[in-house]
Amino acid sequence: MRGLATLLIAIAVSAPLGGCSPALDWREMSPAGSGLQLRIPCKPAQQARAASATGPAMGMAVCEAAGYRFSLAWADLDGPERLSPALEEMPRALAAKLGQSLGPMAPLAVPGATPMPQSGSYRFSPGSGGSGTRIAVFAKGLRVYQLILQGVQDDTEVWRTFVEGLRVTP
Repeated sequence: MRGLATLLIAIAVSAPLGGCSPALDWREMSPAGSGLQLRIPCKPAQQARAASATGPAMGMAVCEAAGYRFSLAWADLDGPERLSPALEEMPRALAAKLGQSLGPMAPLAVPGATPMPQSGSYRFSPGSGGSGTRIAVFAKGLRVYQLILQGVQDDTEVWRTFVEGLRVTP
């Protein structure tokens, strides 16, 4: 499970960025194959990987605007026993990768998502540069999602707008 979480984090944090508007011009969109609608302030670059012997089907969408990196990643797991460990590991893997402390989990309810106690939102303690990072994790069926906001500073309103725009589509 650590491998999946690390891979999702690596993809979201290091993904190439497409051209985005510098202003936070929020718009609704559904990344291809995600099964999710979200509100995002820039046009994301999208990538997908089919399932293989070495890993699950995965996808991501990422862009930058006004000093923030907005990313959504998802992966299809091969069994329900993997859901809880994946949701627990994704925030820890990002904290380890960034060398930041993981704050307490805040509850997260995404319309259409599978209710799970491991679904939640986390705020990281800023590093020496004072940047802000937040992550939300949740699932629908056997698909896990992670939403990440990284910025020059932590902005509760930007995070709230990003998270409140999430909806799992049928």
